[in-house]
Amino acid sequence: MAWRTRIAALLAALAAVALIAVGCGDDDDDGNGNGGGGGDGGVSKAEYIAEVDAICKRGEEELDALPEPSSLDELASQADEAKGLFEDALADIRAVEKPDDQAFADDVDAYLADIEATSGRFDELKEAAEAGDEAAVRQIGEEAEAAQEDTDRQARELGFKECSD
Repeated sequence: MAWRTRIAALLAALAAVALIAVGCGDDDDDGNGNGGGGGDGGVSKAEYIAEVDAICKRGEEELDALPEPSSLDELASQADEAKGLFEDALADIRAVEKPDDQAFADDVDAYLADIEATSGRFDELKEAAEAGDEAAVRQIGEEAEAAQEDTDRQARELGFKECSD
């Protein structure tokens, strides 16, 4: 059924929004030629990105391990699992020391706040799936895809590459 494919894509999209925030990429220049870090012993942008890249990789592997849902009941269950992975990854990302580049750190904080706002979508998805409301599931999917496009753009603007696709 087409809705099963759509449900799987939705779950992946919601979970991917969380992973986009990790900023998997390789931009190690802050625009001033000093690699993104300050001279006070803080981490550089390259170091920050490398650390969160590991979180991204782990999160992607965990999400890939979730089976494709074959029913709305399975989707409801997997929404809880995906939300747990989302929240764990976000907490791990927030625990990573940010670069001394205050403008970059502020932009990352704003970006993570946008990502964090996605958390409620998992609950909405679960409720719609439990209610058997395929139309609502599709609507949440469309909205999640639009949000993912926006966070992809934000990720690219921050210099992240792999997790912005």
